[in-house]
Amino acid sequence: MNKVVILRSVVACGVLLVLAFGCGTSTPAPGYGSTAQNASSAGTGAFAWAGTGGGAGTGAGTNTAGTGATTPGNTGGSGSGLSFDVLTHEQGGRYAPQNVGAIWIEDSSGRYVKTLETWYQIRGGHLVKFMSEAAGNQVDAVTAATFGSHTTHHVAWDFTDVNRQPVPNGAYQLIIEVTDSNRPGQWVTVPFTKGSGPQTLTPADQAYYTGMRLSVP
Repeated sequence: MNKVVILRSVVACGVLLVLAFGCGTSTPAPGYGSTAQNASSAGTGAFAWAGTGGGAGTGAGTNTAGTGATTPGNTGGSGSGLSFDVLTHEQGGRYAPQNVGAIWIEDSSGRYVKTLETWYQIRGGHLVKFMSEAAGNQVDAVTAATFGSHTTHHVAWDFTDVNRQPVPNGAYQLIIEVTDSNRPGQWVTVPFTKGSGPQTLTPADQAYYTGMRLSVP
């Protein structure tokens, strides 16, 4: 009789435990699964961004780059401004592959309009063309310290000048300058026209600049 009472007590306790905590595989608390997924997605995004977004422009040659192929239509950029991509390369200086550089806009007469990106620290003074024509102006520019290696860079221009005023339609030029030594480096000029309709220019590769692509909406 005592054994039967004990057995019934054990069974009753088991039922209570099942009712209180559930049994078998349990469902995670609401929000746990989505939080883990969000964290994973955020991590992937950050890694992809770091892998493709690091670095900044450079320069190549001292010539004007040909406009290359022109593709009608708005095939690049944000739709409201210019976009430009370029891959920079070593120039054989004593600090290579470290490099400093700048990308900026001038009008067709060589008048400074706006800086888009700079990356330099103590050797910025060796960007002779940039310092001479833009006076080192960095208003609204994307800025960074000296880069440890070369990479593909992307810049954008919203068609405003250094005073943040809209610029008129007409002929302009994008200039890239870079150096990897304590002496003037190489630069390249890419001419384009604002207001003549959507177009994409792919200038021919230069000695120190390849994969150039300029899109104007």
